[in-house]
Amino acid sequence: DLNPEWLLACAQRELREQRPNEFLALFLCLWAGLRRREADLLLWEQVDFKNGQVHVRRTAFFEPKTEESQRAIDLAPEALDVLRSLKKGSTSEFVLNGSDPRPGATYDYYRCDCTWRDLVGWLQEKGVRDHKAIHMLRKESGSLIASTHGIEAARQHLGHRDIRTTSAHYVSKKKRVEISLSLNTALKEVAL
Repeated sequence: DLNPEWLLACAQRELREQRPNEFLALFLCLWAGLRRREADLLLWEQVDFKNGQVHVRRTAFFEPKTEESQRAIDLAPEALDVLRSLKKGSTSEFVLNGSDPRPGATYDYYRCDCTWRDLVGWLQEKGVRDHKAIHMLRKESGSLIASTHGIEAARQHLGHRDIRTTSAHYVSKKKRVEISLSLNTALKEVAL
């Protein structure tokens, strides 16, 4: 089972300085739960540093998958600090460096194709065997939100139309869920 904190720590150590575009791609999919295409075409203007959010919305370059895909994703202060530091060196309107967008291209066109391929290789080196390694980051993001804030929060975070999609494909159990009843206390109550 993948440990997302370990993976992020490895990325911080191995990618952030030497391969910042790969680090940022991993960061956007794992920390913000973005789809590959959402991250690939994300503009800096969609990052709201003041309110601590990333806004996934229609732009000149991007058409959301569904209406529910348009959303505001809350980011922790630490995540915003990472984005702020990486923005300092950026000269592009896009968060990820890549080729020019092709709005008329098919869904499979990615501006940052080399970045995504290199990131998949890095993830495989870290033991990720999932056929869709990049998508696995998004699934982990949804699972982390669900385990802390519930399935509805995960659905909103991921931008799913139907909670059944979130439940069936994107959420894995991250912590023990158990009922805590004391048999001894119950027996004492009955004896009184």
